Amino acid sequence: TGYLNQDYELFGSTIEEVVICYMKENSKSDWSILIKDIENFKKSHPSTLDKSFLDIYGLSFDPSLWRISTSTFFDKVKSTLSKF
Repeated sequence: TGYLNQDYELFGSTIEEVVICYMKENSKSDWSILIKDIENFKKSHPSTLDKSFLDIYGLSFDPSLWRISTSTFFDKVKSTLSKF
């Protein structure tokens, strides 16, 4: 999988900077896998996206700490990955 998870030491002041840090450490095929993982997660939890994300990843990362929804977080990640 192409996860952004607790095993990574990613740094940045913005989500975009963190994703670029991820991109430097992973291959383009990993980026594609991450995009598919995001799409699959959104399809699996269409009406409970924020709650499901928090239940699964809340101890490692919570998008609301950046004052955004999970959907916006996913969109920013996908957008940044797609620029390169």
